[in-house]
Amino acid sequence: MVGYVQPRVYTVAPGVPFLPAVTRALCDGELVPGFRYGGDPLQLSTVSIYVPTRRAAREMRSAFLDHLGGSTILLPHIRPLGEFDEDAHFFDGDDAAVMDIPPAMDPTERQLLLGTLVRQWTKHLKIDVGRLYGEESIRTPVSAADAFWLARDLAALMDQFSTGQVQVTDIAGLDTAELPEWWKVTLAFLEIMRSEWPDILAERNALDPAEHRNRRLLAEALRLKRNPPQGPVVVAGSTGSIPATADLIATVARLPMGAVVLPGFDRDMDAESRDLLASDEDVSSVIGHPQYGLHKLAGRIGVAPDAVAPLGGEESEAMRMRRLWVAESLRPSAVTHRWTATRRAVADSAFENVSLLVAPNEHLEAAAIAAALREAIHRPEATAALVTPDRELARRVAAELARYGIVAADTGGTPAASTPQGRLLTLVLQTVFGASDPATLLALAKHPLVRLSAPPGDHAAIVSLFEMAILRGGTGRIGPRALVDLVRRRRAEAGRTDIRVSPWLKEVDDSGFDRLIAFAERFEAALEPLAGLAARDEEVSLEALVAATVRTLEALARDENGFHDALYDGEAGAMLRSFLSGLVAAEVPLFMTAAEWPQAVEALMADLAVKPAPGGHPRISIWGTLEARLQTVDLVVLGGLNEGVWPAQTRDDQFLTRGMKAGLGLEPPERRIGLAAHDFQMAMGQERVILSRSERAEGAPSIASRWWQRLTTFAGEEAVKRMTAEGNRWLEYARAMEEGIPARPAPRPNPAPPLAARPKSLSVTEVETLIRDPYAIYAKKVLRLRPVEELVRDPGAAERGSLFHAIFENVVKERVDPLGDHALDKTLEIARRLFDAEDLPPDIRAIWWPRLEAAAAGIVAWEAGRAASVEHRYAEVDADPVEVGATGVRLTGRADRMDLLPGGAVDIIDFKTGGQPSARMVKALLAPQLPLEGALLRRGAFGDLGAADPAAMLYVKIEARGEVRPVDVLKGEVDPVELSDAAWDKLAAMLAYYGIETNGYLAGRMPQKLRDRLGDYDHLARMHEWRSGGDGGDE
Repeated sequence: MVGYVQPRVYTVAPGVPFLPAVTRALCDGELVPGFRYGGDPLQLSTVSIYVPTRRAAREMRSAFLDHLGGSTILLPHIRPLGEFDEDAHFFDGDDAAVMDIPPAMDPTERQLLLGTLVRQWTKHLKIDVGRLYGEESIRTPVSAADAFWLARDLAALMDQFSTGQVQVTDIAGLDTAELPEWWKVTLAFLEIMRSEWPDILAERNALDPAEHRNRRLLAEALRLKRNPPQGPVVVAGSTGSIPATADLIATVARLPMGAVVLPGFDRDMDAESRDLLASDEDVSSVIGHPQYGLHKLAGRIGVAPDAVAPLGGEESEAMRMRRLWVAESLRPSAVTHRWTATRRAVADSAFENVSLLVAPNEHLEAAAIAAALREAIHRPEATAALVTPDRELARRVAAELARYGIVAADTGGTPAASTPQGRLLTLVLQTVFGASDPATLLALAKHPLVRLSAPPGDHAAIVSLFEMAILRGGTGRIGPRALVDLVRRRRAEAGRTDIRVSPWLKEVDDSGFDRLIAFAERFEAALEPLAGLAARDEEVSLEALVAATVRTLEALARDENGFHDALYDGEAGAMLRSFLSGLVAAEVPLFMTAAEWPQAVEALMADLAVKPAPGGHPRISIWGTLEARLQTVDLVVLGGLNEGVWPAQTRDDQFLTRGMKAGLGLEPPERRIGLAAHDFQMAMGQERVILSRSERAEGAPSIASRWWQRLTTFAGEEAVKRMTAEGNRWLEYARAMEEGIPARPAPRPNPAPPLAARPKSLSVTEVETLIRDPYAIYAKKVLRLRPVEELVRDPGAAERGSLFHAIFENVVKERVDPLGDHALDKTLEIARRLFDAEDLPPDIRAIWWPRLEAAAAGIVAWEAGRAASVEHRYAEVDADPVEVGATGVRLTGRADRMDLLPGGAVDIIDFKTGGQPSARMVKALLAPQLPLEGALLRRGAFGDLGAADPAAMLYVKIEARGEVRPVDVLKGEVDPVELSDAAWDKLAAMLAYYGIETNGYLAGRMPQKLRDRLGDYDHLARMHEWRSGGDGGDE
């Protein structure tokens, strides 16, 4: 032991590069008396330096190499505080007691164990809640995922106790007499921490991570105190926010060869502000001050503020003014009345090289930041960085930088669930345990890590065929164990003529179906380990769930050579391997239903992030606030300066009230604001600074950060205008990038193909399309483009309509006499047979069948009402093609129903289950289907009916509840024969128009309404572009 040593404490001002200043002071003999680097390559190896983060440790090594000019030397031992290496050589002393520290428990293992305890305590919690609320229904955590989320919060509270060096047993001493009953239940729940958790830790010979860190720090402090090293020991850049770290710092400050260098300690703070920081008044305001932690640390060390010596040389006058500007702006609210006097002491040079960037939205903010970073590195050797706690903004900026060809990795990390491996895991769980969603299944099949034992090209080809022929078009439900059945069902449908079959399905030959079945078999086999568990009702062990998940993932990722290395490649792959193996290694006796597994995985992965591999642009960085500490760049952009983002919104603890935490000696949530404020204050010391925010966030107005408001208020209107004008420059760059090259909107398409390429046949339903949107006929008939089918879906209105059509058709073809005694029974028998053939899902069957029963009665009643006036009924009658005049174009059609009347005339009937054209549209020949069917009838196109005149044109509407409602669209106001002839003449004239080669197929010639749903070819016609460009008038 040594005698009393005056604490040796220094500070580096924000405007001075921190790590180079410490390096230079140590080597030049200014930091530790008696030590000066004299050129001996082994001399620095006796130095131990503690810095806050691993990044700071790497940068300090670089600072030594830069300062010494690349000399061959052994560098000092540089260690990040709180991230000690597990190697035994860290403890160089001869006191074996400091080595006797149990290992830290893995965070995932801790969450699993706490989740198990939470599930057990939930039973007791329900009883307690029931006593409080009687018959009222109260939700309590019941699923495994609920328990894991609650365990996550409970673990955070335990870390608060450990970090603050507060005993969990102190909870028992809280005065609960004045607390509401709910808080008493909560305190009873926290018995998990006090009574059960210590036993589990002892049984497993482990410590909570925060407690483990504390013990290592305190052990190191004890070692240094008992056996002071012969060489210098330096703590550089730490604010001592963790009490155990503060104890180590205090120990180092008093070592004979020790020194502490504080970052940005304000030596010029007035006495009134210092007194406020040291008092207990207005704690919520003072504790958020950037100097609060440093002044608290100075008191713990036992050094007076005036005794903290400056390091790194004199600041420039501009940087000194900027430091004063920031310090005055952020002074405690109780003493802001001094602004009037102190503002005069801050010269305008304080605002030099500081810009304010106010973007209207997050996208332009990211684009402007990227432009500023790109401009900064135009100067050779210049460096630039974005610092923000907003990871979404960081990702946006990285994407914008890619437009300049710059790769910048976000060192803040990527959430595990957003990595390729994490997304694969999510898709697998959604596919197996979620609803029958073809989009999820398709996303899984197309995932870049999925190969299913096939070469990349073969896998991509079969997935594309599987999508177009099997997953698109038609209806049905899919599942992880029904893929082969789905392919076989599609194979059977391909040969049917009574239903609509997807064109892609029609084109698949036997060889293609064989390949599809083989693919579906491999897919099913890969998903089977999890699908088998999903089909079980009983609870399953955690080990079984993890093992099944691993087998499924590896089977999906297996390549043609049987390897699945890509699944575990890279940083994200290593994360996935560590996560899954950690779940098994935890050896937690946990059981849950398989259905709970997806949400449980989400909860367990919530805090996992993947740090990027080394790489990216050497002069542009994107940092989180932790990674940015002690770094120096030529330009720093402080982004996301909105309230709730930077600083983050404080959140009260869900377990303990503020009063409880204060009574236990735990710090309030505002303490994190003080730490963030210090990071901000230090970042303001870079050579050039851009402060950035967006006026809207997630579509809603945002509020500027409290620091932004204080800085601009203190600076004054004129200074703010100058700084904003500079920031607007990058905003204009961003807007220019967004505007691109001025271009006129695409003209309204009016293609005029050669006559030989024009359609030679049209159906009666396509004629209306030709009238309203000729371009759609061009795309379909000339270009022969077909729209991509929808993904497999549940049967809907279209299928229900087809079923009603089939009932009407079969009632006629099976000659059901509507006046017979058993007409309703026979109709119901037909309906049941057709209904059963559809093989609908049970929930849809339960809804549809009552409607069909009601419709059957309505059909019989309608048929019976017409029976006396109808000589013969014809259902689903195809018309022979008939050439329209001398145009060379033939007209085809298919009538839902034609009823021959005794006089030889015919009623033309069309069945509808959805919307129908109005009588006005039919009469105006804008909906000419029925009149054109009448024209074909008059020309003998409908086979057995021969040439006949139409007597009436009817729409028969089947309502939602099964009512059958006929509508005579002509209502006796128009002669159906004259209307049919007029439709034919109009069609002949229109086809003659398109028989002239210079006449084109105009897009959107006569749309019903501009708000109508998009047509199949509107995107190809670039409809929105030419409409917005003023070329949307009708012709």
